[in-house]
Amino acid sequence: MKTALKALILQEGKSPVIWAALISAAVAWPITLDYSPLAASLGSANAKDIAYDLAFVLALAGGLYSSATLSSKSWLLSRAPGPARFAISFGWISLGAFLPALISLTPLALLTGVSVMPGIASMALIALHLAALLLILDETGLSHSERSLALLLLALALPASLSGETGTFSYIGRVLNPAAGGDPGDINLLLTAHQFGSIIALTLIALALKHVPALQQQ
Repeated sequence: MKTALKALILQEGKSPVIWAALISAAVAWPITLDYSPLAASLGSANAKDIAYDLAFVLALAGGLYSSATLSSKSWLLSRAPGPARFAISFGWISLGAFLPALISLTPLALLTGVSVMPGIASMALIALHLAALLLILDETGLSHSERSLALLLLALALPASLSGETGTFSYIGRVLNPAAGGDPGDINLLLTAHQFGSIIALTLIALALKHVPALQQQ
């Protein structure tokens, strides 16, 4: 398991595209603030919101890229047993989603210090949530383009459409929403408990789908 994960990291670490993407993530927030038409009127709270929104978008992109990498480099995992392959896939996608989000929050952390830590913890939960969702989508046999569209719908369109809703549909929407129904960067005891529960439930669903014969034959 460690060997396969290390091989994946070494393979991707050689790509200049990855390094260019991570550098771009680090400067995304300052550039957005400087060149936004609303830059002159933004308050400190709004500037922080933009930082977390950008980190969320980068987490989505990183998770999708990591999922595609697993598909193209599946030979690296071919010798690992099923549970190990699942664990590596979950860890790889989580890391791929969290790393660009973390790097993009570095400028904010330098300006605000430890006050950014709850937001970083929120991004870690979002990365785990994204990994569970992407593994479910992967098990359904969807192509990478279809998985990308489905994830964007779950992350952006679904929360917007269920805004203000209550009841069963609202609860399901929060389970499927990578931000668990809160704004990116928000974290509190109730939201954290709910998101942990959502991550566990979605991970168990992904594991169960691996054993559905009809999906394995696709």
